Amino acid sequence: KWSKYGNLKIINFSKVLYQKLSKTGFNSMYIQYFPEPKEFCPGTPEEVFFWQRVTIINIEKLKKIFNKTKVKIHIHKAIDPGQRYTSPSVDDEKEFKITYSEWFDTKQEMQEFMKTKGIFIAPRLREGIGISFLEAMAQGKIVIAQDAPTMNEYIKNKKTGFLVNFKKPKPIKLSNLEQIQKNTYKYAQEGYKNWISKRKEIIDFIEKENIEINFNFFQKLLGFFIFPKI
Repeated sequence: KWSKYGNLKIINFSKVLYQKLSKTGFNSMYIQYFPEPKEFCPGTPEEVFFWQRVTIINIEKLKKIFNKTKVKIHIHKAIDPGQRYTSPSVDDEKEFKITYSEWFDTKQEMQEFMKTKGIFIAPRLREGIGISFLEAMAQGKIVIAQDAPTMNEYIKNKKTGFLVNFKKPKPIKLSNLEQIQKNTYKYAQEGYKNWISKRKEIIDFIEKENIEINFNFFQKLLGFFIFPKI
């Protein structure tokens, strides 16, 4: 699948993908992206913003994660193409005081609404970058995310968010929330400064000669076909 891209330069925002491609000889670089943190908006720690985008991360999974934990859940109903929305029951609506939204008129309107929420559910099992949860971290939100790239490349469990397994969800203990919000916002600030200082490396990488890496790529690819891994 990837062999036809051997003559291209690949910029990775995921460290895991970068490591895999580099081992195969691709001309690849890694840089971690951060949006600019502006206002610190921790919101109410017990209020959850849940944007259901994929079938597998749904209200039933959240019920298991928040078992015996009092939270108020806002569901943003904007499903990705080909995915299926799971409706909460009447009992769920009462227990979690569920409110709803669909598409906002502007991105700014959505971000303003999110300011009141303390917890953000990362909406996918894996991401190439993960703009939605990164923007939540830039506000100082507590992000609950699948323990997979790129989320676990940014989130340190119980320090700058919570990493879970949405495929087999278990209850999590929400504690030390205010400190996690402060940690997250500081981490986002430092990450953004690092991004600003290093992003010129992308231009340097693009302008650099490609010949040596291409040779390494095809040499390793040839070795793969002659001596395939079993």
